[in-house]
Amino acid sequence: MEKEKLYLLGIIAMMVLLFAGYWFYALPKQEKNECEKWIRESSIYPNYYFVDWQKEQCLRYGYDVQKQMCVK
Repeated sequence: MEKEKLYLLGIIAMMVLLFAGYWFYALPKQEKNECEKWIRESSIYPNYYFVDWQKEQCLRYGYDVQKQMCVK
């Protein structure tokens, strides 16, 4: 019975570590890559624009998107 509790605790700890790794490392990296993609696309397509949430996401990571038109 005690062994089963330790296994369960170990599994829960691994799940928490995996979630924390995703939340603090992978998610910000993915959002930065999205911003870079949108900025590249905005230089290729003349009528490209950022919607509010895209602009907020890119500004949060320090990208300059002030030149882009923002719609609601």
